[in-house]
Order: sequence, then C-alpha cells, then structure tokens
Amino acid sequence: MPELLEIVREIVPQARRAAYLYEPAITPEPLRSQLTTERESAARLLGMEYQELPIRVADDIPGAITRAAFDGVDNLLLETSGLLLTQRHVVAALAAEQRIPAVGRDRNFVPAGALLSYGESLPDLFRRAASFVDKVLKGAKPSDLPVEQPVRFELVVNIRTARRLGLAVPTAILARADEVIE
Repeated sequence: MPELLEIVREIVPQARRAAYLYEPAITPEPLRSQLTTERESAARLLGMEYQELPIRVADDIPGAITRAAFDGVDNLLLETSGLLLTQRHVVAALAAEQRIPAVGRDRNFVPAGALLSYGESLPDLFRRAASFVDKVLKGAKPSDLPVEQPVRFELVVNIRTARRLGLAVPTAILARADEVIE
C-alpha cells in the first residue's frame, strides 16, 4: 500500500487525506490492526491523514463514499475484496461523482473507472503457483518448499478517469505503466 500512496502523490501532489474502503470480514484481527498501522504510517510519511471506511454490504458503499467526500478525502484506497470487486462499477462511478480518485491493488478496478491500480501480477502468481504444484506432484514435500513473495507488480492507469477528474498523469507514471486505458 505504501507504493500505491506514493503513486497517488505523484498524480495528485496536493493530496492530504486518504481513506481506505474495506470489508471488515475479510481480514481478521490482529492482522487487520497491523495493516491499519502500516497504512497509517505510509500516509503519515507522505504528509497525509488516514481514515478507514468499513462496508459490510453493497448498500453501505454510497454512504461510505459520501462520508469520504464530506470528510475531505482526496484519494480513496480500495481493498481487494469480493464485495468491492463485484461493485467496482458502482464504487468508481460514486467516487468520480464526488471527484475523488479511487485506486486499488487489483487491476479490475481500472476498466470500471478507478484512476489506477498497482499490485501483484496475478498471471505471474498463477505461473509461480503452477511450478509449486509441479514440484509437489513430483514428490517434493510442501513443507520443504520456500515461501516466496510476489516479484512482478503491474501498474494500470485510466487516462479517461484522470481527465474526468482534471488530473494530469505525469509522463514518468505513464512510462512505468504496464497498461494505459484511454
């Protein structure tokens, strides 16, 4: 999430308040508290305030985004959850209506109208998982296999959304992007 906030800061240099739209049931305690602390620290390092907006059902989304606008949020971070992904068009439309750039780790948010995504490459993760399955099928014990972190990340930018929000995406971001939606 720190990298995502840094990219937001490059596109929206005046960003001062970030909000995280999330589904509480997805991440159990104490992990959720640890992740909250990390996101707060990342925002603070960039000179931003941070708040969280929990949603439990789809009907909570409009109120949460309206609250974000009322609170002066100028960038909305989206959790990768089943609820938010299935409601991604609604989330993106409401965020755009409130003139709040929406960003997330899952690339599926971007064609729906979010400003950008930066996260793990799922095709790369699946390829790497297949190699682990192959090793297990050839007799390796799963407990002997190393734990690996993602190594390939994708940046996807929606220029249409940037224009609609009156944002100019720096050429450095466009040059780093794996995909640009026009």
